[in-house]
Amino acid sequence: MFNEAQGVSFVQYSGDTAELGPLAVAMLNAAPQAHLLLTKDFRVWLANPAYFRLFPAAPRQILGEPLHQLWDDGWDIQALERLGESIPGGRVTLKIQRRGADQRIISLSLITLDGGDWDGMILVVLEDVTAQEGLTARLIGNEELLEKLVDSLREGVLVLSSDLRVERANQSFCQMFQVTAQETLGRSYHELGNGQWDIPELNRLLQEVLPRQSSFDDFKVECEFEGIGWRRMSLNARRLDHMPLILLTIRDLTESHQEATRLQESEARFRSMTDDLPLLVWMHNAEGGQEYVNRTFRRFFELSETERSADSWIRLMHPEDGPQYAAAFLSATREQRPFHGEVRVGRDGDWRWLESWATPRMVDGVFIGMVGVSADVSERKAAEQALRNMTVNLEQLVAERTAKLKQAHQFRQQVLHSVPALVALTDRAGQLLGFNQACESATGYTEEQVAGRLSIYDLIPPEQRASVRQARERLWNGGGPFTHEHHWQHQDGGLVLIRWNGTVLRDETGHSRYILCAGADITEQREAQQQVRSHLEEAAWLQRVQTVNELATLLAHELKQPLATIAILADNGRPLAGSGAAEDQQELATKLDNIGQQARRADEIIRRLRRFVNQGQVDARPLDMAPVIADACRLAECKARRHRVRIETQAEADLPWVMGAQVQLEQVLLNLLNNAIEAIEDSGAASGRVDIAARREGDRIRVTVSDSGPGLDAEQADRLFEPLASTKKHGLGVGLRISRNLIEAHNGRLEVEIRKPGGVFHFTLPLAESAAGDEV
Repeated sequence: MFNEAQGVSFVQYSGDTAELGPLAVAMLNAAPQAHLLLTKDFRVWLANPAYFRLFPAAPRQILGEPLHQLWDDGWDIQALERLGESIPGGRVTLKIQRRGADQRIISLSLITLDGGDWDGMILVVLEDVTAQEGLTARLIGNEELLEKLVDSLREGVLVLSSDLRVERANQSFCQMFQVTAQETLGRSYHELGNGQWDIPELNRLLQEVLPRQSSFDDFKVECEFEGIGWRRMSLNARRLDHMPLILLTIRDLTESHQEATRLQESEARFRSMTDDLPLLVWMHNAEGGQEYVNRTFRRFFELSETERSADSWIRLMHPEDGPQYAAAFLSATREQRPFHGEVRVGRDGDWRWLESWATPRMVDGVFIGMVGVSADVSERKAAEQALRNMTVNLEQLVAERTAKLKQAHQFRQQVLHSVPALVALTDRAGQLLGFNQACESATGYTEEQVAGRLSIYDLIPPEQRASVRQARERLWNGGGPFTHEHHWQHQDGGLVLIRWNGTVLRDETGHSRYILCAGADITEQREAQQQVRSHLEEAAWLQRVQTVNELATLLAHELKQPLATIAILADNGRPLAGSGAAEDQQELATKLDNIGQQARRADEIIRRLRRFVNQGQVDARPLDMAPVIADACRLAECKARRHRVRIETQAEADLPWVMGAQVQLEQVLLNLLNNAIEAIEDSGAASGRVDIAARREGDRIRVTVSDSGPGLDAEQADRLFEPLASTKKHGLGVGLRISRNLIEAHNGRLEVEIRKPGGVFHFTLPLAESAAGDEV
């Protein structure tokens, strides 16, 4: 058991400690060596406190355990097992060694006890003899080591006796002074060479070494030595322990002195050069201590000439940067590698950034410290911080802008796909980059099927591609927005007529990048317009028939006069036919000419009337407007004369020709003339006047019909072209609508001018490409 009352005093395996006796117990507890008491079968029965100091363990880990199983961490257990098997009795000493990192040698002394209750028990004394064993080994090799060591020294070594005679000279001494060992042994040291060592002060120091147990270091000798020239020597003397001998070492400082001189000169040049540099130059020794700083360094840190400690500027480091910077520098110094770091330094909160570079200093392969430079990079760091702040702000702005652009793009996509108009984006070559759902409906293709895969010309019938390509090139080259109509071919083979409005999208430099086209499907509209045009043409034909009915009563009057004239002339000419007088023959010829003229007049009236009644189509060709205006005036002349209205015409000289169909333009002019005459009649005026003027305006001809009637207000003008709208008592309200559609079919425009009194109508027609053409 473990006696807790007395502390760690002893441990027993069995029995009563009283059997040992108080004296034995006290001796075991006080013994400095570790003791174990083993049973006859080598099991631990008792261990004293010294054992647990030597081998830390809990008592339960060793009590009752065999001796050879106590240690399982690298001991020579086999030796213990053999000892337990062969010990016959008496005293046996064994050394066992622990193998591994902890090289320890333990001496075990085993004593067999006899007599009394202890008979056969074994007392084991354990002692750590690692140090003694090592010392013994060293002592054994000391003499040989000393011999080799002395010969291996680079310095010259002399071993002197008490009377200062040479007992031994090493190889370095012999090489240094070019002598042999036999030439030096037994000679007094001051007899060596040619007496250069006979120096009173040196003699005094050497003579005091043995009796006074003294020594001296770095005694300088400078003189001319025989055979080797001038030398500078450093001498050190010591007494050998326990021996009346003096160890004198001689170091040749000649080269180091010369090197030191050169080094001093080099350092002077180095200091002179570095003091004028704008950089902070510094040197540290191998332990990290500061050895040198240049003038710029001192000025920067406001150091005095006597301040050399690194602490004077380390204390100026920013607390956030300084510890890491110093640790990194010391680590680079220990590892003898280059260093680079940044740190803030300053006073009173005025912090400046320093960037430092350092490299190891090597002399003959030996590391002697670090040399480095530092630069004030505060402005650069401020610029970098400003740039980082700017970058962060820019990234935030870009993120916000990207989000807004994304929202705007999504919104535009939603708008593009929701509008009924067709929207397509292409490049100059016509490659489709995207289009909206309206385009998908018009073609049967999805945007994914066409974007980057199809050209816009793939959707256009072959016979229309050339005109589309020309229009797009004019737009790309600065022709401005354009309107163009062409078909798109549906995926199922059907054709869709689309009116396109295109524009060029340009980049910030003004260069054309894309063509954006917005279109409308006008297939049904064009079909409806064609139906309306057919109906209007039928209505125009009916109006012409109605006009003929109205003119039928006037036709008799118109034909009555030429026919009556023909009859009278024929009757008067009959008597003259039989006369042979020349005067009668001349009069007869004149009358016959008049008869032919009147007959041709009647024929022209009938021909004009038939041409007017016939239903015509827009067969545009180059046309002179002056005859068209004259014919319309002749057709309206009878009605105008009946209502006492005078028709006046005024056209510019050399008026260019237009593109048009003569009959349909006569119909328009006749409708405007009839409306003007009826407006004057409905106003109650006894007479009136209608003026027709024609003049050129740019690439068009402008025709104006004005009357002296009451005119039109804004409300009447807004409803004037509506279907079945009329300001006349008995009008159908189709004449002006027919006229406007006929003018628009000629790519012209019919307008009314709001004015009271006096009504004014204008219509424009495009010029013909050539100034010549056939009459219609």
